[in-house]
Amino acid sequence: FTARQEGSDQFEPDNHALAWTGVRSKGKILIVSGRTEGGRYIEEILRRQGFEVTSRTADSAPAPTGFNVVIFNNVEREKLTASYLSAIERHVNGGNGFVMLGSEWSFGPGGYRRTPIETLLPVEFKDPPKQEEKNRAILLVIDKSGSMREDNRIWYAQEAAKAVARQLKDTDLLGVIGFDVDPFVVVPLARIGSLRGTFNTQIERLKPAGRTVMLPAITEAKRQLERQDAGRKHVIILSDGETGGSGGDFIDLVNVMKTEQQITVSAVAIGAEANIPLLKRITQYGGGFFHHIYDPTTLPQIVLQRVQEKPKDEPPPSERDFIPLQERGSELLAGFSGKGYPPLRGFIETELKRGAQLDLSIVKEGRKAPLLASWRYGRGRTVALTTDLEGRWSRAWIQWGSLPDFWEKVLDWIRPTSDTPIPVHEARISLSGS
Repeated sequence: FTARQEGSDQFEPDNHALAWTGVRSKGKILIVSGRTEGGRYIEEILRRQGFEVTSRTADSAPAPTGFNVVIFNNVEREKLTASYLSAIERHVNGGNGFVMLGSEWSFGPGGYRRTPIETLLPVEFKDPPKQEEKNRAILLVIDKSGSMREDNRIWYAQEAAKAVARQLKDTDLLGVIGFDVDPFVVVPLARIGSLRGTFNTQIERLKPAGRTVMLPAITEAKRQLERQDAGRKHVIILSDGETGGSGGDFIDLVNVMKTEQQITVSAVAIGAEANIPLLKRITQYGGGFFHHIYDPTTLPQIVLQRVQEKPKDEPPPSERDFIPLQERGSELLAGFSGKGYPPLRGFIETELKRGAQLDLSIVKEGRKAPLLASWRYGRGRTVALTTDLEGRWSRAWIQWGSLPDFWEKVLDWIRPTSDTPIPVHEARISLSGS
């Protein structure tokens, strides 16, 4: 410093000062994503914070050497080699950071099980609860009129029934109704487990004769199915002829079956003489499928294929909002406001490992499930965020104004500290006169 008025400075030694400033570099971060553009949101956030970010998909991921933090962003286990996963573990154990975030590809059961990634994560993978599979009840309504003798149509209808019986599980129900002028039970509706030994013999009792009258047969199918407690109920009509009865009677019947008893009705029309317009309308109002075939040899394949398909009208899994809760005592989020976390539309349930820190949780069915968890691994640190940052479940988070600050807290905690000490300060005081 220089005095403004020359000669007024009586003590020149205090005109100079020396101070040390320690500056920590932002560091290098590697993002490995499961799909192209999958990491664009987190990449943008980290770049704005001054990090040197390398973003790659799994098929072109570089070695972790030289990166302070590696982030796995919803990347499938199958896309990474065992040697690469081992290199990640050694890298973290040696003093670097690792973050895993995403949905099923990251935390789904079976993915990273028994791999080095499972070892270094602060959470354990959890198998989803097994959902009881709903059984099915299927009634085949087969036209046995005299015209079914042509081109062995009745034989192929029987083969279609046998194929369905082989496909169904023991807990499913199957029955067969034959009809000409009147309907009659060929195979009583029962669980497949009790039918397997006799089904083929019973179905071969169908012999072509008589005229085609379909309405009583569908009415009988409705009567049998409405008494059954099954998850899905289905009627499949196989017919090759014209039928008596008005179209309105059929429409009223199948509409009631679908809307009041959740019984769907499908149909396969065989040959040129089948009542195509009527069968189409039956399936439109009955909620099932419709096929028109000329070659009866394709009948078993078509029926089997449609039985194997899942119904289109099954409702999708319901989604609800999950509200993250910040845990008291979180070292990672210390000083970060825990208020106002946006809701999430989903996350993957995991179990917190012993010794790990729960930072954010989701309360589900009376228990806390980890959303954000952290711990020290060897000389390094790892973090698990059990939801995505691609917009599938995290749309509100992507629009959250505090998201950059949140990630700054995560990266500040996880990045390795510098081994270079700040120089020791030195202070000197001298007196002149008084």
